[in-house]
Amino acid sequence: MFHVIPIVSNWERLKAGLPHFGFDTTKEIYLGVLPRKGEPFLIISNELYIHTARRASVLPDVTGSFTPGRLIGERLNDLGLGKGRIGLAGVRNVGRASMPYEHQKDLAAAMPEATFDDAMEVMQAARLIKSAEEIAWFEKGADFTDRSVAAIE
Repeated sequence: MFHVIPIVSNWERLKAGLPHFGFDTTKEIYLGVLPRKGEPFLIISNELYIHTARRASVLPDVTGSFTPGRLIGERLNDLGLGKGRIGLAGVRNVGRASMPYEHQKDLAAAMPEATFDDAMEVMQAARLIKSAEEIAWFEKGADFTDRSVAAIE
């Protein structure tokens, strides 16, 4: 299981002396689940934004819940993983990118017989592998950045 958190960055943050990126607690959190057996699914932590999540996701199974940890636990139990070993990516506050405590607590309560392991290194290694599409988006973003900096100068 991994999470996609709302990291924001803008010029105002830099002018205020804040780090160039930060966690925006006013935005929703997405929790993705990649089971070894069964199809991946995505759960958004705010049901009010489910329509946006469904439009943006490539996964057909997108659900919203104000208690996403509980819902993920129920879904994993349904897959027969209630006594399994579950890898969590993002539980160590790496780069301020951590799964919220209440989500972890609700997940553990929904799966009392499961074992939870830190899977941050595995997920970070997987994120290093970029597709041609991802590289194209990075190049486009770099081009936008270069043009923005040139316009400021």
